[in-house]
Amino acid sequence: MEEKLSTQDATEPPPASQSGMFAHQSPGLTNLARPHMFLFEPVGPRVPLSVYLEGREAVRKYSGKSKTKNRYTTRIQILGEAKFQDLECTTVRIETIDANGKPRSRTDLWLAKKRNLIPIRRLNYSYRESKDLPCSESLVKSWQEIHPGIWFPEQTLTERFDSIILRRELIQVTSWRNDYQLETIELNPVLPDDTFTKLELSTEAK
Repeated sequence: MEEKLSTQDATEPPPASQSGMFAHQSPGLTNLARPHMFLFEPVGPRVPLSVYLEGREAVRKYSGKSKTKNRYTTRIQILGEAKFQDLECTTVRIETIDANGKPRSRTDLWLAKKRNLIPIRRLNYSYRESKDLPCSESLVKSWQEIHPGIWFPEQTLTERFDSIILRRELIQVTSWRNDYQLETIELNPVLPDDTFTKLELSTEAK
């Protein structure tokens, strides 16, 4: 679903509106808790990168949606090696194909070898808008080594470009952008036993 803003000066996407509910199934771990999926915030599948790289069917199965019909498939290619921000990367392309075999969109990833193969750059393309210019770009601006050899994105940027202008004029004009700054992170934190089992309900009417 494409999100549109009434002003080009906005700095973040419109907030999502959700209704609260109880369920036995996990709603999905936010991508901000997964360093390999950090660049997929604020939108993107809430799955591990290894699942995402297996294609749409694997994502749907992981998310419990494999029983519903899906008319799109995925083509995944390892493009080769490239440098980004002085880091050696493996570049991967994930392309979405419709039921007629026509490519509709793609995501290009730069997986940084010396950062545990965490994506350092992500470009999204919607072929309806342009095959040459990405409709959004995400990148890691700085890193934090939370343990020798274990890295986490410290600063990231995601920029979405106006789809109408991109399609009509083939130029990128920012529609919104997200900047993340990591304040604190702890590896293997010690938590109370009831952190994930104690449920407190409020009966206060809102």
